[in-house]
Amino acid sequence: MIARYLKYAPIVCCEDTGDFPISCVSIKREESYIDLFTSLKEQGYEKIGLAVGRMEKESASTGLVLQAYRDIIGYSDESMIVRNCRTYEDGIQAGIHFTGLKDLQVIVTNGDDVAVGILQHLSSNQVTVIGKKNLLSSRLFNFSTINHPINHCGKAAFHLL
Repeated sequence: MIARYLKYAPIVCCEDTGDFPISCVSIKREESYIDLFTSLKEQGYEKIGLAVGRMEKESASTGLVLQAYRDIIGYSDESMIVRNCRTYEDGIQAGIHFTGLKDLQVIVTNGDDVAVGILQHLSSNQVTVIGKKNLLSSRLFNFSTINHPINHCGKAAFHLL
């Protein structure tokens, strides 16, 4: 449907458009997820929780992180995954859920605000929490974060236009 509008002006998407005839700029998220889970596994972590923002049918990014998680960590215990977790408040609910899991070592989240919500119920002494987006909160609460530089994607899209 979007391709029909190319006759009016150029279009650039900030996600991989695959074979569609629309220009795009995208971040190779899959590589960062593979690197993250490989590194965690090499460090000896086995019990890793995951908080994702949307269902994989709705989000290609969620699908990528779940695939990397299952391929590298090697299990698919659904209790280790919290879906529809996008806000600080969702993170609080995820933290409540994760407190009930025995021997949990790491929680990988889809955002720094979610990570802060989780840390309201779990201490960083109990479990390693990894955020995403590289927001100020990750520095204030002293946890690692994945940085997908969206602003670089936007600048590249502008120049492509």
